[in-house]
Amino acid sequence: MKINFLGCCLWALFGMKALAQEALQVQPTIMVVPFAKEGQDIRTVLEDDFNLRIAISKVKEAFDNRGFSTVDFVAKLKEAQVRQVFKADNQTSVKQQIIDFSGADIYVETEVHFQKSSTGNAVKIIITAYEASSALSLSNKTGDSGKRYTEDVAALTEMAIKPILDDFLNVMQAKFTEVIKNGRFVAIEISISQDSPYNIDTEVGEDGLPLGDAFELWLEQITMDLCQKSKSADECQGGYYHMQGRTDLGINFDQVRIPLKIKQGNGMMNYTTSKFSLEILKYFQKLKVVDDPSAKMKIGRDMRGGTILITIK
Repeated sequence: MKINFLGCCLWALFGMKALAQEALQVQPTIMVVPFAKEGQDIRTVLEDDFNLRIAISKVKEAFDNRGFSTVDFVAKLKEAQVRQVFKADNQTSVKQQIIDFSGADIYVETEVHFQKSSTGNAVKIIITAYEASSALSLSNKTGDSGKRYTEDVAALTEMAIKPILDDFLNVMQAKFTEVIKNGRFVAIEISISQDSPYNIDTEVGEDGLPLGDAFELWLEQITMDLCQKSKSADECQGGYYHMQGRTDLGINFDQVRIPLKIKQGNGMMNYTTSKFSLEILKYFQKLKVVDDPSAKMKIGRDMRGGTILITIK
C-alpha cells in the first residue's frame, strides 16, 4: 500500500509538472502557402498547378489532424482580393500582405515536384516553416514518396510528408516556443540619401546629440519597454540590440530583439515587425534638428523579411 501511495504521489508530482510545462507551449496558428519562383505571382500560382493544390491541401490536413489551428490560404487570398488589401505589384510585398492579412503566426512554404517515369511516379516535397512577421526560419524538411505505380498525387504527397512531419513539427514548435519566451530578432538599416541635408552626426533633440547616438538611446529604451510588456516580462531584464556598424551615411543594427506578443488590456496582441517599424517612423517624424527646429525629416520606410529599411531624405 505504501508503495502504491508513493507511486501515486510521484505520478501526481511529475505528471502535473509535465502538464504544466505542456500548457506553457503556445500552439501557433499556421497557414500553408505555395512556393513561388521569382517572377511568379503567388496570387495565381495555385491556379496553374493542380498537383500543387492537392499537395497544399494534404499538408494543411496533416497539421489539422495533429490539432494545430490552421488558416486556409485560398480562402484568405479570396477575402483579401475582395477587400482590396493588395497595394503593390511587387511579389514579395504581395506575399507578405497575404501573410499579414491572414493573422497566422507561422507560414509553411510548400514546394512540390511530381515526377513521372516508366519505372513509377513519385512526389518530392520541401516544407519550410517561417515565423510570419520576421521570416525567421523555424524548421525545414524534405520528403520523398519513392517511386510508385500510381498517378494519385494526393496519396503520393501523403507518403512523402508522413515520415517527416513529426520531426518537422517538433523542431518548429520548440523554436516557436523559444520565440514566444525570448522574442524575435529583426534588423534595422538606417541610411542617408545622397541629397539629404543630414548625416548620422547631425545634432538633434533637446540634448543636441548626434543623430546616431540619439537613435541608439531611443532604441535601448523602447526595447526595454517592449520587454516589460511581453509575456515573459517577469524574466525580462531589459531589451537587447547589437550595432553592426556606423558611418557618416548610415547605421546598422543586425540584431534587435522585439517580442512576438505584448500585453494589451487583459489579453495579448501580436506585435509585428511592421508595428515596430511604425514606432521608428514616428520617432524620426518627431525629431527636432538643432540647427533648424522647424524642419521635419522626410523618411522612407521599407521592409524585406526581418529587416527594416529606413532612409533619411
